[in-house]
Amino acid sequence: MTPSEPEVVSKGIAILTYIELDRRFFGLKEKFDADFDPDVLAGHDLSDGWEGLLPKRRVVLLAEAGSGKSEEMEEQARHIVAGGGFAFYTTVQDVVRYGLSDAVGQR
Repeated sequence: MTPSEPEVVSKGIAILTYIELDRRFFGLKEKFDADFDPDVLAGHDLSDGWEGLLPKRRVVLLAEAGSGKSEEMEEQARHIVAGGGFAFYTTVQDVVRYGLSDAVGQR
């Protein structure tokens, strides 16, 4: 996947609205203690990228606040739609506020 088209801002400077990070994911199949430190996974084979997650029926993404989860999910939805597939992005807050059909239509 390529980054989104640059967005031109003042004085001709272009910025990317999204940068592909090639994140890797891993599945938790065991129950971990509350003090589980995900940093212990550093160096392990985290071979699943988005191509491994998208075919799954359900996925939970856990990461620090501000780490870009929402931006990545929104970009994945745009990418799927651009490729002719069906996808949408909305937030739980918008579903509660507007209902699912209106929340999906908000984007």
